[in-house]
Amino acid sequence: MKFRNDINFLRFFAVTSVVLYHFFPSFFPGGFIGVDVFFVISGFLMTGIIISKIERNRFSLLGFYSDRVKRIYPPLLVLTVVLIFLGLLYLPAFDLKQLVKHSASSLLFLSNYIYFNEAGYFDASSLSKYMLHTWSLSVEWQFYMLFPIFILLVNKNWSTNGVFLGIISLLLFSFFVSVYYTYQSPTSAYYLLESRAWQLLSGAVVFFLARKYSFQVSNKLVYTVVILLITLVFIVDGKMRWPGLAGVVPILFCSLIIFCNRELTIYSNKFISFIGKSSYSIYLWHWPVVVIFYKFYPDSLMFGVFLSWVLGSISYLIIERRFKFNNISLLGSGLLVTIFCSFIFLLGGKVYWLNDHFRVFDKTASSSPFRGKCHSTVGKEISPFNSCSFVQGPVHWAVLGDSHGVELAYSLSKQLRSESVEQFTYSSCPPSYGQNEQFSPCSKWYNDVVSHLLDSPSLKNIVIVHRYSAHLIEGANTNNKPDQILNSLELLVDRLKASGKNVFILNPVPEIEKTASDLVLKAYFESANFNDENVASIKYEDYLKRNYLILKFISRLAENYDVNIVDTQMDYCDGRYCFAVNKGKALYFDNNHPSIYGASLIAERLLAVDK
Repeated sequence: MKFRNDINFLRFFAVTSVVLYHFFPSFFPGGFIGVDVFFVISGFLMTGIIISKIERNRFSLLGFYSDRVKRIYPPLLVLTVVLIFLGLLYLPAFDLKQLVKHSASSLLFLSNYIYFNEAGYFDASSLSKYMLHTWSLSVEWQFYMLFPIFILLVNKNWSTNGVFLGIISLLLFSFFVSVYYTYQSPTSAYYLLESRAWQLLSGAVVFFLARKYSFQVSNKLVYTVVILLITLVFIVDGKMRWPGLAGVVPILFCSLIIFCNRELTIYSNKFISFIGKSSYSIYLWHWPVVVIFYKFYPDSLMFGVFLSWVLGSISYLIIERRFKFNNISLLGSGLLVTIFCSFIFLLGGKVYWLNDHFRVFDKTASSSPFRGKCHSTVGKEISPFNSCSFVQGPVHWAVLGDSHGVELAYSLSKQLRSESVEQFTYSSCPPSYGQNEQFSPCSKWYNDVVSHLLDSPSLKNIVIVHRYSAHLIEGANTNNKPDQILNSLELLVDRLKASGKNVFILNPVPEIEKTASDLVLKAYFESANFNDENVASIKYEDYLKRNYLILKFISRLAENYDVNIVDTQMDYCDGRYCFAVNKGKALYFDNNHPSIYGASLIAERLLAVDK
C-alpha cells in the first residue's frame, strides 16, 4: 500500500498524545484517545492489504500472518528481553513474578485478557505493570487473526460488496457491545476485542468508502478536523466512560482525515514524519519508562518523555529498519522467552542468579496462602457456616473485618497452636452491623456473621479489624456515611460484650504511599545497607491525622465497653515515621495490607494484650 503522509501524521498524533497523557495526565487528560486512533489506522491499512491482494488473487493467509509477525514481533521481543534482564538484576520476587507473567502474555498476545482478569480489588497499580500497554497490541493481533478469515469466508460467497456489508454488520454489533459493556462492565469495554473491534472496523469502512467515493475537500476543512482532534486531548476526561458513545468522536475525526486523503504542509514536517514512522517503537518503550520514572524520578518526568522518544527512535532505526528476521527464528525466540518466563513464574520470582539483595524481603513479603479460599468478595460470599479455621483444636477465636484481617487470622492461628481461629473477612467491607443491604455490598453477610458469632458460645475472643479511614474519609463502598459506620461499630461491640465475648479492636494499620517492594527497591538504590535499616514511608503525624476520627472513637469504646485496644501502629511506626520494611523484612505485601510477617507482629501484640 502506498505510503501516506496523512496516516503517518495520525501515528505521530496518536503516540504523542498517549506519551504525554501517561506522563502528564492532568495536562493532557484525553491523550488516551491516541490508542483509538491507532486502531482506526490499523483497520484501514489491514483491510487495504487484504482486499487488494484478494482482488489480484495473491492473498495468502499464512503470508499475511507472517508479515504481521515480522512487523510486530522484533521490537516487542527485544523490549521483553531487556525488561526481564533488568528485572533479574533489580526486582524483588513479587515484582519479577508479575513482570514475567505479563511478558509471556504479551508475547502470546493475550495480555488484554490477563489485565482484564486482574482488574479488581487486589489489582496491582497500573504503575507497577511494566507491560500494561501491550493490551492494545493483543487486541490488534487478535483482530489480525480473525479478520482476514472473515473476509475470505464472506468474499467466497458474496463478493467484495458482501464483505463491506458484513463489516458494517460486525461494526454495529461490536459498537452496541461496547456501549453495553461501558455501563455494565467498564473493564470489559476497555480491554476486550469484542468491545474494541468497531474502532478497527471503522478503518475498514473508511477504506471501502474511500474507494467508492471521492470528494473535493478544502485543506481548511481538513485542518479544522485536525484541530478538533487535537482539542479532544485537552477536553476529554479520563473519568468518562470509555469507549462507549463518547468514543465515536475521535473515531469520526480520524476517519474523516483518512477519507479526505489531503496533503497538508504539516504532514511533511521532518520531525513529525520521523516520530510517526517510529511511533510503534516509541509506544513500546514509553510505558516502562513511565513506570520507572513515576517510581523513582517523579520530579524528572519531562526527561522521561525525551528518553521514551530516544529509546523508541533507536529501536526503530536498529530493530525495525536495519535487521531482517525470519519467522522461524522470531517465533522460536519468542517461545524460548515464554518458557523462561514460565519457569521464573513457577519459582515465584525467587531467583537470585543476578542479585541476592532481596532474599529476606522476598521471604517476608507474602500474603496468606488461604486468601483466595477463605476471603469473601462481592459475588463470592462465604457463609459463616463454611468459614475457614486453620489448625486442629478448639475454635475459641474469630477475626471479623475486611481484607486487613486475612493475614492476621492466619498468623494468629500459627501463634496460638493449640487453638484455632475462624476467619470472617470480606473485601473493602466497612462495619455494617445493623445496617440494611443498601448500606454496603457486605451488609447482609456482616449481619449473618455477627448472628453466628453471638450464637456460638465457644467463640469467646472476637478480633475486629477494618481499614476504617478508607470508608470514613473516602466513602469506599458506603457513599460516605461516617456516622452510620461508627454507629454500626459501637452496636457490634455492645452486642458482643453483652453476650460475654472478649473483644479486641485493632487500631488501623498505616497506609503507606507506595508498595513495599517499590520502597525497598528505592532504598536499595539509595543505600548499600538497606537491609539493616527501616524503610520509611509516611510520617507518623500523617498517620495520626488521617486516622484521628477512628482512633478517638476506638479509645472511647475502650472506656465505655471494656474492650481491648491493639496498638498496631506500635509495630509499624516510631515517633517520627511509619515503615514499610523492618530491617529488610516486609511489613506489607502491597501498600496497605500487612504481610504475614507484619501480621505476626500484630498477633504477638494482641496475645500480649490478652494476657
